[in-house]
Amino acid sequence: MTLRSGLEGANNAPESTAWLARQKKTVGVMKLKSCTINTSQMPYKNIYGENCYGFSWLKADPGSNDFKPSTGGNTVWAKNKDKAIRNVNRDRKAFEKENPTHARLRVNEETVRRFKTAEEHREFDYGLYLMTV
Repeated sequence: MTLRSGLEGANNAPESTAWLARQKKTVGVMKLKSCTINTSQMPYKNIYGENCYGFSWLKADPGSNDFKPSTGGNTVWAKNKDKAIRNVNRDRKAFEKENPTHARLRVNEETVRRFKTAEEHREFDYGLYLMTV
């Protein structure tokens, strides 16, 4: 396997191979087994700085406004709790407008919570999975 610089017609001078060797060393240092990162102290966010929120659904029959707690839930990435609720409810209303015969779902605001660790997120997802089995 050969590595290319990404520049078409780049010369193969010794300087290029020296630069490539330095890059290999840099990458090798980052992959040392003795280097550990304590992820429990890091905030659980995505690359956009958004938090992960989990929630359960409120369900109503088509054409009804009588929302009641139901089984199931979901997760959403957002900057804050209010934005998470707004985004999900907006998306659901758009879906229901296109599909008026489907059940109506809204976020149960009492159950919304931010996941502080990836482990909390995994446990929530596993609980949702167990509801489907």
